[in-house]
Amino acid sequence: MFVHLRVADRTGRPRLTLADTTALLLVVFSMVNICALVLRRDDVGHDHFHAPVVMPVLEIATCLLLLMQQEAGIWLRAGILLAVGVVL
Repeated sequence: MFVHLRVADRTGRPRLTLADTTALLLVVFSMVNICALVLRRDDVGHDHFHAPVVMPVLEIATCLLLLMQQEAGIWLRAGILLAVGVVL
């Protein structure tokens, strides 16, 4: 059984689009890569895998490049969705 949530405006067009979701995922993915860079500096007592520093940096740059192609309205809606996620 699937539950479909349709959020639409008065004209019947959906308020949240695929671009909103994509922008939100790119922001979250950028945050994950920033955390990977920060956690890289932590010293742990055992051997573990280290990704090259260039990988998270390239991924952050790619996400920012893709995000810069979005419209201002999409940024706003993605920010609102991100704020709701932080509150939850």
